[in-house]
Amino acid sequence: MGFGLDKLPDVDRALSLYGNFWMYFNVNGKYMGPTAAGLGGFSGYPFTVGYRLFAYRFGATFNVPKTPFFADLSDVGDRADVSASGPSDATHNMLFLGAGVKF
Repeated sequence: MGFGLDKLPDVDRALSLYGNFWMYFNVNGKYMGPTAAGLGGFSGYPFTVGYRLFAYRFGATFNVPKTPFFADLSDVGDRADVSASGPSDATHNMLFLGAGVKF
């Protein structure tokens, strides 16, 4: 379960800003540890791995005048913070450049 905000681009303008931010409080699952006799009681031990996840995208679109074409430039990313037994936090980020046609 999570929540977020979206601001869509205004395709009727030459330049438009847009973005979204989503937050998920409890992304989790079960993990079964390795099985080996040398691990004793920890062999095959079940772990609950959990994260708090934040995902975002912020950018701008530029419409080519008198055509249906547009260009898009945005920053896309996410961050996962450990909330239960995860190995580490994770962050992903990327710059995105694209082109499109509006209908």
